[in-house]
Amino acid sequence: MSRLTRTRGDRAASIVRTIVAAVSWLGIVLGALAARPSPAAAQEDTVSQAVMQGTVYDTISGSPVPYVIVKVAGVGTTTLTDREGRFRIMVPTDSAQLEFRRLGYYMRAVTVVAIGPAIDGDVFLRPIPVELEEIVVAGEAEDPAVRIMREAIARKKDLLSRIHDYRYDAYIKFLIRDLAKHEDSTEAVVLITETRTAAYWEQPDRYQEAIVARRQSSNLDAENNLVTVGQIVNFNRTTITSSIPSRWAAGSCSGSPSNPSPERSPSSWA
Repeated sequence: MSRLTRTRGDRAASIVRTIVAAVSWLGIVLGALAARPSPAAAQEDTVSQAVMQGTVYDTISGSPVPYVIVKVAGVGTTTLTDREGRFRIMVPTDSAQLEFRRLGYYMRAVTVVAIGPAIDGDVFLRPIPVELEEIVVAGEAEDPAVRIMREAIARKKDLLSRIHDYRYDAYIKFLIRDLAKHEDSTEAVVLITETRTAAYWEQPDRYQEAIVARRQSSNLDAENNLVTVGQIVNFNRTTITSSIPSRWAAGSCSGSPSNPSPERSPSSWA
């Protein structure tokens, strides 16, 4: 008898547990349905934000200001203006405050009230003035270039006096062309000489140069091939003169077909 009573009690407890579990599950479902927003509420949440867009300008120059930090205060949403100073950011449909920050400009706070889904507005930032120390410009001050040239001229004689003597070997190529003919034509070449010399110079004006080797075109005798360097041009001197040897400066070197023009290769002045 006691065994039958215990079996019935177990069945009753099982039925109670099942009913409690069903009621709990039903409560969860009803709670989820109650928490689910209605279509009207979902539509209201969709339009709770609006798009704010515009351009940031400099108040003085009127030029767009790039890379300005645009932040919705209290929300944390931020963006940057592009190279043309333009920005686009989401803001709440109610009143919102936008903060504009850029290095070298005062921070600007703007209150925005979104009436529709989109807002257009430009913002102007005032640059921060930078104070510099006072600079005095005197018109009587001497040009530094004048001072440098004066010191160079003063040292010129001193530099020349330090040179007692020097020696050098030179190669000279002397060419005479007929200017009436094409310069690339072999017929334009009237005379060619090549010489090697050894020279010596000593203060104040002692100069000696000897030809150690020479050759020339067949229309010139060897004893007439006396082309030498003559003198190295010294650009430290106050007056610089340069000329070809006097033996080539006669009327026969005027440049006409019968009076060809002499030329020296650059190496003859090395």
